Amino acid sequence: MKKHSFAFISFVFILAILFCGCASYKLGSTLDPALADVFVPTVRNTVNQTDIEAIVTSALISEIQREGTMRIRAKEKATTILEVEIIDYKQDTLRYHRDDLERAAEYSMTIKAKVTFKKLNDANGETVISSGVYSAYDTFLSGIDTIASKRGGLSQVSKKLAEQIVEGCVNAW
Repeated sequence: MKKHSFAFISFVFILAILFCGCASYKLGSTLDPALADVFVPTVRNTVNQTDIEAIVTSALISEIQREGTMRIRAKEKATTILEVEIIDYKQDTLRYHRDDLERAAEYSMTIKAKVTFKKLNDANGETVISSGVYSAYDTFLSGIDTIASKRGGLSQVSKKLAEQIVEGCVNAW
């Protein structure tokens, strides 16, 4: 009987330690629900790459909808605004085709963005919740249509950038 009571007491003690360690854990987002209604203006483009602002804006909206913590709203109904400015864009050739050394076979692409997530309509105007610089990188193969390949690569890097930005906003508060 003593062996069973010692095992039971040990089991209860271990459970108590585990529950104490998890007592402050919160499941889900740390973003205040009052800040979840977000307005996303068109991304500002300060680099020499056409259509990057439209592709990144679309990726941001898609990621916000996919992630589910925030909701896209018109500026008049939003409690927050997500401002994004593309500050750097690089595309480099990683390797060339074996049989044609003048034709690229694989590229790398990097997009860097300055991001500010603000609370709107505060007594003091706007309060910055978080700000920072985010960067995303990916590689892509050059297909038969190089322009289409680059556009696909831009979409992939924009998606990765949007994931980082949304995660940063959701975890900021």
